[in-house]
Amino acid sequence: MKFLFSTVLLICLSIGLTAPRSAEAQVLVMGDSVLTWNNWTREGSVPEILQNRYGFRVVDRAVPGSGFFKGHNGGASVPNQFKPGAWRAVVINGGANDLLSFCGCKVCDEVLDRLITADGKSGSYADLLNRIDGPVILVGYYGLIRGGGGSAYDACADETAELARRLKSVADKDTDIHFISLRRAFNGNRKYYHTDFTHPSQAGTNLIAKLVVDKLREIRR
Repeated sequence: MKFLFSTVLLICLSIGLTAPRSAEAQVLVMGDSVLTWNNWTREGSVPEILQNRYGFRVVDRAVPGSGFFKGHNGGASVPNQFKPGAWRAVVINGGANDLLSFCGCKVCDEVLDRLITADGKSGSYADLLNRIDGPVILVGYYGLIRGGGGSAYDACADETAELARRLKSVADKDTDIHFISLRRAFNGNRKYYHTDFTHPSQAGTNLIAKLVVDKLREIRR
């Protein structure tokens, strides 16, 4: 019986079912396909790069197509991806799918306010941030490709820029919240965009991961 228990324990350890030795060393990743993209490649997605290249132990709960509002994409919810824990940091992106699905270029101000109000005090993002006790890294969206592209999300470029502005404003007021501007980092450079003009290329994913790592290294917990 003792041998059987030891064997089962070894199997669980090998497939990652047991609790990590140090929860403080973990990073929780939440969001949409911007963070999960390239998970089929050799280099991998943002969470995979954080773990495999940079050595952070990551819990990846990001799901392609996720949004903040109930009813989006069959219920894939960014807030529901959160799990309480002694995280070194929680990495979050999201909101573009909500803008594309619910804004319709007609009620964009209303949808933005549902995500987060201009003062940063209300909305789905604010509600989620209030649930997190510890450092948070907010990842904004990149802007349009210089020279044009063809993504459906191009119509939401102004709204994702405003969302980023509001999230940065929240981060500026809270030392536990950090903001990454992918709009500034990508700067419309085509090499950072996948051929669908919506998701990051591998170079884009690598850059996002590096920017997250830079923030993680600033955080001491």
